[in-house]
Amino acid sequence: MLVFRNDQGVKYIDERMALLTQMVFYHVLDGKIEELQDYKGCLIVVWKEYPDTTEMKIIILAWNFLCEYSTEHHFENKLIHETN
Repeated sequence: MLVFRNDQGVKYIDERMALLTQMVFYHVLDGKIEELQDYKGCLIVVWKEYPDTTEMKIIILAWNFLCEYSTEHHFENKLIHETN
């Protein structure tokens, strides 16, 4: 299950994040993602399994589709990829 949090740590689902979730499910990435967080327009992705380049690109392109361009990808509490 994907968890969404706002800047104050409160869980929520808005239309944009719901659409992003549908895109993630379409590409069968849900089991690999622990958390998605929109922090001031930067999508923070916490991966359960180390993602390959294609998996990260799917998330980046889905976020770009929503007119947002900044992402951070984390695995085991370490930043593994960042876009601005």
